Amino acid sequence: MSIELLGALGGGALTFIIWLVRLESRLKQNEKDIFENAKDIDILRARHEDLDSRVLKELMEVKQSLARIEGRLEERRNG
Repeated sequence: MSIELLGALGGGALTFIIWLVRLESRLKQNEKDIFENAKDIDILRARHEDLDSRVLKELMEVKQSLARIEGRLEERRNG
C-alpha cells in the first residue's frame, strides 16, 4: 500500500471516530431531553388532574345552585 492510501485511510478513520463521538453526544443529549420531557409531562398531568377536579367541583356547585333556583321558581309559580 502506498503512503498516500494509508494517509487517506487514517484520515477517514479519524473522521469516522469523530463522527461516532458526536453521535454519542447527541444520543446522551436526546436521553437527557427525554428524561426532562417525561418530568414535564408528569407535572402537567398532575396539574391537569387538579384542574379537572376543581372544574368538576365548581360544576357541581353550579348544578346545586341551579337546582335551588329552579325550586324557588317552582314555589313562586305554585305559591
